[in-house]
Amino acid sequence: MNIPGSDVYLNGEWLPRGEARVSAFDRGFIFGDGIYEVIPVYNRKPFLMDRHLERMVDNLAKVKIPDPHGGVEGWAKLVQALVDRQAFENQKLYIQITRGAAPRLHSFPDKAEPTVFMFTDEMMILSDERAKEGFKGVTMPDFRWLRGDIKSISLLAAVLGSEHARQHDATELIFIREGIVTEGASSNVLICKDGQLSSPVTDRRILPGVTVSLAEEVAAKVGMPVEHRDIAEGELRAADEVMITSSGKEIVAIVSLDGKPVGDGKSGPAFAKLWDGYREASGVRG
Repeated sequence: MNIPGSDVYLNGEWLPRGEARVSAFDRGFIFGDGIYEVIPVYNRKPFLMDRHLERMVDNLAKVKIPDPHGGVEGWAKLVQALVDRQAFENQKLYIQITRGAAPRLHSFPDKAEPTVFMFTDEMMILSDERAKEGFKGVTMPDFRWLRGDIKSISLLAAVLGSEHARQHDATELIFIREGIVTEGASSNVLICKDGQLSSPVTDRRILPGVTVSLAEEVAAKVGMPVEHRDIAEGELRAADEVMITSSGKEIVAIVSLDGKPVGDGKSGPAFAKLWDGYREASGVRG
């Protein structure tokens, strides 16, 4: 699949996306042994890039993969170079780093060079009108491993959860572990009740989201500070508003959950403030 103006980066080379190849013995392919990052790009400017790259470098350290580009500054130059090679203004940029190709053995190989793969897709921006309409969500028990703070490429649970959502005509799946809300299949969760915004405590169960951190900054500016705490399943279902945030989905209002309306079944004032604040920060509107 070659798309004009859509080169990818693989281990130091720029290639048409249809020509990128990795070893069948790459540990990312064999074990899911790697991490990834997604960065939104608006008007050819990577959005909140330093935050994303700091998280990515931290994830490399957590899984003990050597950083092949020496920290945030080195990665930032590569990210901008990739953006500049694309044909579209607004992009969703993906970075994947694996431990590299080696004979199949669970423990770390003695000698392996990390595999670095990067590409972008065009990012479609929701119109204000469509965002205000909101989207459907569903829930299911959280059956994932206990290191949700690592942005691992081992995404089978997210795949199964997202397919469950698709089969129920929903945009996102929200995981619940032992009666407590954790996060979405590919997002963080916010709820609003009586004007109070709340978000699950960020610990090893949950990925520290870059987009939700911006949403919290926007909320603080408009006098709606976010409380971090355990959110019971019942609170999720009784919330006036439920929102999800991610680099790809941005900020989304969930107006129905498991077929039942959230609040009055419409996006609410908290979402409107966060949406406007995000759009202002991003510099683009749909």
